[in-house]
Amino acid sequence: MTNDAYKDELNAAAARGAAKRERLNMHAPGEPYTEADLAAMKRATNEREAKAAIAKAAQPLQAILAERGSRYGKFTDHAETTQEIKAALYRRLKGKSLMPDQIEALEMIAHKMGRIVSGDPDHEEPWRDIAGYATLVADRLKNGEER
Repeated sequence: MTNDAYKDELNAAAARGAAKRERLNMHAPGEPYTEADLAAMKRATNEREAKAAIAKAAQPLQAILAERGSRYGKFTDHAETTQEIKAALYRRLKGKSLMPDQIEALEMIAHKMGRIVSGDPDHEEPWRDIAGYATLVADRLKNGEER
């Protein structure tokens, strides 16, 4: 191969490489990075970091869901039970005027009842929670705070 043919082949290879880098949006070695290059690198880094954070957060979440499932039963069973309790409450409350804290307390108590019925009835926490919600309303009523 002559020296000129060799140079032509090198130039052709360089042109093919440049075309491929452009097509793939790649940075050429030795060239300065453009603002677009830097922004693309930052997005890629942020995406990797976000994916890693989501994966890391999902691990404890799965453990929490497994623990709650073993304690409170299958979520769909709990949801069905709780909604049945709330439906009974609302059927009986027609025409009565309750304050938002009273309604919220009743709904939270219904939620805790659903956990007790669907899961472990000997777990102390939902029983204490029921007492807590009832106490909040009772204290407001005792102190004569306005409706």
